[in-house]
Amino acid sequence: MVLSRSQARFRRQLRRVPLTSAYGWVGRQMKRAAAYGLVCSAVLLLGASAASANGPRALSTPSVNATASASDSGGSGNKDEALQTKPIRVVILVDESGSESDTDVERERSAATLLALGELSSQSQVAVIGFGSSNGPGQSAVDPVCPLTDLGSAANQTFLVRCIAKLHRRDANEGNDTDFAAALGQALSVLDQKTDSIQRANVVFMLTDGQLDVPNSPQYGATPAERNDAARRELTGELADARADGAQIWPLGFGDKINKDALDTLAAGGAQETCNNLPDAKPRATIVSSSNDTLQALVRAYASARCAHAEFGGGNLRPGQSVDLHVSVPEISTDGAFVVLKGDPTVQVSYLDPLGREVGDQASFDGSTFTRGPQGDGVDSLRVANPRPGRWTIRLTAGPGTTKDTEVVAAAIWQGVVRASLVVDPPSPRAGERVAIHIRLRTRTGEIDDPKVLSGVRVGVGVSGDTVPPQLLTLTDDGKGTDQKANDGQFSGQYTVPAGATGVLTFVGTVDAPGVLPDERTYSTEISTGPPPVVAAVSLGDGTVYPGGTVTGKITITNQDGQPHRLRLVLDDLSPGALAQLVPADLVVNSPGAGRTEASFKISFNAATPLGGTSGTVRAVDADQPSKAYAESFFNVTIAKPAPLWKKLIWLYIVAAVLVLAGTFMVSRLVGARRERADVRGLVIQLYRGDQLVHQLRAPARRATEMVFAVREPAGASPTLDRPRAGEKRYVARRGDMGGLVVTQPDNRAVPLRGSQKVSVGDGLEVGYEDTRVTTTAAGQRPTTSGARADSPAPAEDDFWARRSGDGYSSGGMDDARWDDSQFSDADRDAETLTAGSDRGPRPSRGRGARDTGQGLAGHQRRPADDVHEHPTQEAPGGRGRDGGDSGRRPGRGRRP
Repeated sequence: MVLSRSQARFRRQLRRVPLTSAYGWVGRQMKRAAAYGLVCSAVLLLGASAASANGPRALSTPSVNATASASDSGGSGNKDEALQTKPIRVVILVDESGSESDTDVERERSAATLLALGELSSQSQVAVIGFGSSNGPGQSAVDPVCPLTDLGSAANQTFLVRCIAKLHRRDANEGNDTDFAAALGQALSVLDQKTDSIQRANVVFMLTDGQLDVPNSPQYGATPAERNDAARRELTGELADARADGAQIWPLGFGDKINKDALDTLAAGGAQETCNNLPDAKPRATIVSSSNDTLQALVRAYASARCAHAEFGGGNLRPGQSVDLHVSVPEISTDGAFVVLKGDPTVQVSYLDPLGREVGDQASFDGSTFTRGPQGDGVDSLRVANPRPGRWTIRLTAGPGTTKDTEVVAAAIWQGVVRASLVVDPPSPRAGERVAIHIRLRTRTGEIDDPKVLSGVRVGVGVSGDTVPPQLLTLTDDGKGTDQKANDGQFSGQYTVPAGATGVLTFVGTVDAPGVLPDERTYSTEISTGPPPVVAAVSLGDGTVYPGGTVTGKITITNQDGQPHRLRLVLDDLSPGALAQLVPADLVVNSPGAGRTEASFKISFNAATPLGGTSGTVRAVDADQPSKAYAESFFNVTIAKPAPLWKKLIWLYIVAAVLVLAGTFMVSRLVGARRERADVRGLVIQLYRGDQLVHQLRAPARRATEMVFAVREPAGASPTLDRPRAGEKRYVARRGDMGGLVVTQPDNRAVPLRGSQKVSVGDGLEVGYEDTRVTTTAAGQRPTTSGARADSPAPAEDDFWARRSGDGYSSGGMDDARWDDSQFSDADRDAETLTAGSDRGPRPSRGRGARDTGQGLAGHQRRPADDVHEHPTQEAPGGRGRDGGDSGRRPGRGRRP
């Protein structure tokens, strides 16, 4: 195999790396791998978090097209009309009389546009009628500028915007008095139009200054005084017709001369039936005091009439800039509309959902359906089915036509459509028996369990019967009494059937909340006259299932009369779009005689069942008399897709990353401990002739796993230990794995030493060692060496321990020569660098030693620590160099280049 240059270089370097350094390299790689694994795990966690926080909603909107048949033995949900926003038929009457200013009429035009575009149901209809008076030939008191128009298409909404623009302040030639009677009569005529079979509530909004004044209308009489009186009488008759037709009237007063009493009369004269039982839903007059209040006053009135709720945001838009307006939509909302009064038609409007995503230009996204209204004429709108709950942002950007600061206002109109399920336990109570009543709420997207939303919900049950006086009960969701859990969307209460009561007993459950279209549920049963022959209980666990999955339940029957009975299970009140059936499909449980009988069953959910919350009721009825129920139980499951593989394995990734990190830490500790044991710092190599210590060489002061040295015998001088030069025999000292020292000789023979053992290096010389790292030294005393005999004399007068250097090798003995790295080969340098570590510091100082005359090491000097190339020497008085020359500087020895 041919290696590349880089591969060969890597192998050469790897061979030079000591085993402990290799361990260190492996440890570093493992640390990196652990770090990468930990980072990947963190990314996966963040991704999972982001997917749950930013991804599509877990509770997707059930498909309104999903239909299936239902039977007594099982069933499937279909489109539930009770969970659809109720359409309305609206007539907007706009006062064009001369008592209005041009500014008032302009504000009324904007208000009419907002009403037309802010409607929540695409099946609603809107008509706009301007009115003044008929004071002469060719004049008409009413001007139907917009006929009754469906709101189901953007084209129709654009048509409404354009025809509303025709509203104007009348002059005398057009009949500029104020004829309320004619205007209301025209509105009731429009409301009587039946263009289809859809049932719609009738609402009239009258935008006026509240001054009925027709002194110039000849059809009401001969004189101005009797004309106004006649018009008031006519108006009273129209109000009576409005009440009879169920048409609410919501007056909004504009202008400086508002007759509040007249407006209150209009509101009280129409129908008083409300869309819920809350006071805000009752018709009332609203005064618009300034142009800034137009949107809020109008939208609040509209929301009240619609049993909807509204929130507002406002700001100031400057030329060339943008401004963000914020409105909130709660979890209970099922339908919403955003309307914006932007002032300048050139202002651009963007809608951002609570996750910061721009929406509205697409037909559907993330379970919501959008209908964008026409843009222009100072008004913008967006209708949303199933809006994502949270804080929405409406961003307005000034257009080229915006030349001055403009006050902008946005409103969010939302409505929650809820469905109630009613359960009575026992289903057929006896006289004097206590009954538990439960009502569970849900929207299109599942059960309601947000405490903030539920805090405003009021649930009640009206009880009546053939022999029972009517009684109204309040149900609570506080976890007390018969209510099993607080804030779970199930409201509970108790009722005791009066003693002696007989006949039919009827329970009517009602739900009311701000911004919520109420639901009403009725349950009728026969009061039992004796002990029930059978007592049954149905239990079914809640949880999460995959499309096509099942959930298991159990029915328990206690036979109390000893007669045979047959009970059948029935699925009822399923969520819209839910495709489910009982397994077995026609489950009949036989109770042949006295005693207890149990049976298990399953509810299977078709794979086409929409994702999200699915709920319903399981009833146990008499198989021969299905109207006779013995037990009922709610169930609530979440249909969810199986988690992706990466999400299933996320904890495995985390555990693996933790294990890798822990393993890396342990390996690092072990490698570190081994490197620490192998570190040669603290070793002193000692050279002996017989029992006489003649020289010693200290290990480098920096971390290294080897100590390389040579034994020199200069002519006429004592033998010394030093770093090897090129061509010299090299000895390598390493710490042994089991302690002691291992000296590898030039012939690659490794000799282990322990304690005072020494190895021969020829010519009567031996090498021993001392380990100062484990020697305990008394203050002011020289330690006893582990490699020398206790009675061995030290080298003459020099105290080696007083000259310990922390910068590299320290040597003692007789050496008056300086180091010259030029004598080393590149390979030697590389090997030495790898041996001593890549961070080797400045080479230690080399001084001149005395001759072997008993003077010892008096001439030894340290090399300056701040200059790695400096090798100072000092001449010993009267001494000669080891090569026999005069004791001066050796020629050719200077600073290292």
